Amino acid sequence: TGGLGDIGLVLAEHLAKTLKAKLILIGRGRLPQRSEWEEWLETHDSEEAISRKLQKVLALEELGAQVEVTSADVTNSEQMQAVIAQALQKFGQINGVIHAAGIAGGGIIQLKTRDMATNVLAPKVKGTLVLAEVLKNINIDILVLFSSKTAILGEFGQVDYCAANTFLDAYAHQNNSNNSTFAQHTVSINWDAWQEVGMAVKAAMPSEIKQGREESLKKGILPQEGIDAFNRILQTGLSQVVVSTLDFQAVIEQQNNSLQYVDEELKLIEENVSLLSFSKANHSRPNLGNDYIPPSNEIEQILAEIWQQAIG
Repeated sequence: TGGLGDIGLVLAEHLAKTLKAKLILIGRGRLPQRSEWEEWLETHDSEEAISRKLQKVLALEELGAQVEVTSADVTNSEQMQAVIAQALQKFGQINGVIHAAGIAGGGIIQLKTRDMATNVLAPKVKGTLVLAEVLKNINIDILVLFSSKTAILGEFGQVDYCAANTFLDAYAHQNNSNNSTFAQHTVSINWDAWQEVGMAVKAAMPSEIKQGREESLKKGILPQEGIDAFNRILQTGLSQVVVSTLDFQAVIEQQNNSLQYVDEELKLIEENVSLLSFSKANHSRPNLGNDYIPPSNEIEQILAEIWQQAIG
């Protein structure tokens, strides 16, 4: 799942080169019918998103892989059941599943709606449960869950993404301790950001933050490093592995120090605000060109009172 994403295609290429694997690449977006691929590539820009995916699939086949490209929503049980049936009919068996589908979160918790959070949680939480359901009668060798270091570190604006990945980590431990009936082994990989591909590279953000993110990504995982880590992880037998380009314990300690500093700064601000002497004189509203609109909710009322006390 997420097989047509950047990281999914990096691993697909590796499996094609090393194993000439039979690959079932599942993505939510629809691609043209295979009979239309040649015409599509002739009539569309080679850098267009769909064109690049088609070129990549054709390159996988040139490496000796057999590739089945399927459009399906991993949270939809009927669609995924159809994918499994189609794969079994074509290839005879399924040996492993890499669950790499995911949606990046974004936005502070106070402004996040239930729908926004559900969209981020769905592919990793519901998607994993759907995979367990549709694979329950198939004994696969391995289930690989693509988690994130965000599950451990947290990240500003990522409360839903953090929760979704934490679920994957817990699921891997539970699956192995309960002797899962459909996967002989389950591993959750807490990936650091990848340097050239993946969500972190494509994430839209304000220009003020983007420069800092670009500097951070220079320390990210290179595709070949990700492949090497993936190969080693499959041989460990562990339920959960963190892949970090920096000393991870040092990262945790640095983050804890940063959070402590922020907490101290907030306390200092609160203390100083309580000592402010607000203006005592109140003035009537001048003759302005726009009509007065009263505060419409509790937050606006609080803000209005603060400004009224401060400037009269």
